[in-house]
Amino acid sequence: MPHENIIVTELQAEPWGPAINNALTQKEKDRSMSRHHFLDTISYAQKAGFKDYYFWGVEWWYWEKYVNGNPFFWDTAGAVFSEATN
Repeated sequence: MPHENIIVTELQAEPWGPAINNALTQKEKDRSMSRHHFLDTISYAQKAGFKDYYFWGVEWWYWEKYVNGNPFFWDTAGAVFSEATN
């Protein structure tokens, strides 16, 4: 199938707002990348059938976990990656 040869790059998985990410309020972050948005983005990419996709935002997941005490994005992505390699 043709879509098997496509690699998705820069799949948005971090917020975009009126300032740099570490200066955004939670409300501003949630407008473009809430937990719901994050799960929808992953689900959409999986359902689209693309074999390879690379996320934009891994450093933000790290920041959220280790600086803001919010492990959701880091841990969820880890579970997805673990599932993909099994």
